[in-house]
Amino acid sequence: MARSYLGGVERGQRNIAVLNIFKLAEALGVEPSVLLEAPAAGQEPAP
Repeated sequence: MARSYLGGVERGQRNIAVLNIFKLAEALGVEPSVLLEAPAAGQEPAP
């Protein structure tokens, strides 16, 4: 997965495909659902 693609996703310039969510989750060692969770009330998104 290209860094430029991930950067575009982080900046909200690109949409991420479901397949790429699974690949990213695997690389991070988490379940895909973790990447789709909304931030908790009062929680700031990561910079």
